[in-house]
Amino acid sequence: MKPLVSDNVIMTANRPIWKKLHSAIASAFLASHIRTQAGLTADETMLFRKRLQQLSKGSEVFSIEDEAAKLVFDIVRHIVFNFPPNAQTEGCSYLEGLKETIELFNAQLSKNPLIKLKATTRTEWVGKRVDISIAAKTCERFAALRSEIIVRSRKDPLSILDLLLRETVLQAGTEKGEKAVELPAGGLKLLLTKDFFSFIYMLLEKHLEIGQKLRKEHNAIFGRSLASGLEVLTESPIKLNDMEYTTAVIKESLRLFPVGFGVKEAPAG
Repeated sequence: MKPLVSDNVIMTANRPIWKKLHSAIASAFLASHIRTQAGLTADETMLFRKRLQQLSKGSEVFSIEDEAAKLVFDIVRHIVFNFPPNAQTEGCSYLEGLKETIELFNAQLSKNPLIKLKATTRTEWVGKRVDISIAAKTCERFAALRSEIIVRSRKDPLSILDLLLRETVLQAGTEKGEKAVELPAGGLKLLLTKDFFSFIYMLLEKHLEIGQKLRKEHNAIFGRSLASGLEVLTESPIKLNDMEYTTAVIKESLRLFPVGFGVKEAPAG
C-alpha cells in the first residue's frame, strides 16, 4: 500500500508513528461517534438511490462502481475533512484524481517498460496535483483551528482532520500545519482504494434469496415505508446494532473481497 498512500498512514506505519496516529483518531471510530453520522449517510444514500432510479430508466449500460465511488467519496470526504459533499451532484476533481492514481498504480505492474514508465510519470504528476489541493484545504482548516479560542475535544470532533491537527494546534503553532497534511491525504486515498459497495451489489444479484432476507430484516427494524425508515434511522441510529443479518452479509462480502486485494502483484514465477 505504501506506493499508493505513503508511509505515514495508519495502515502502513509502525511503532511510534502508528501509536501516535491511533491515539489521535481512535475516538472517530467509536461506535457512539459513528452513529452520529447516520443522518449524513442517509442523506447521501438517498441521492445515490435517486441517481440509480434515473439510470435504470435508460437503456444504456452504466458503471455501478463509478456511482458507488461518488457516494463513498462524499461520505468519507465529509467525515475525514468536513468538506461539503458534492461529488454526486456536481462532480469532484479530487475523486477523479484519486481514481486515476489507482488505475495508474495498477498500470505500473505491466511488463511493458514503456507503459510502466508512462504510468509512473503520470502517477507522480496526478499524485502531486491531488496532494496540493488537499494540502491547501488542510492548511485552511489549520489556520481556522488556530484562530478559535476553544479547540474541540477528542470526544467531539468535527472531522478526523481536526483530530490530526489538534495536537499541533495545542502546541500553539510551534509546528507548521503542513506537517499534518500528508497523513489525512494518504488516509483519504486509502479509504478509496476499493469500492466495496460494488461487490455487495454483485453478490446480492447472484444470490436473490439473501436480498430477500435482508429486506425482511430491514422491514422488521425500520418499517416498510421509506419515509418512516429514514425517520427511525435518523432519530434512533442505535437500531443499526439490531441488523445482525445485514452485518453478517457485509462481513462475508469483505471475506470474499478484502479491502485492498486488487493492488498486489503475484510472486515471481
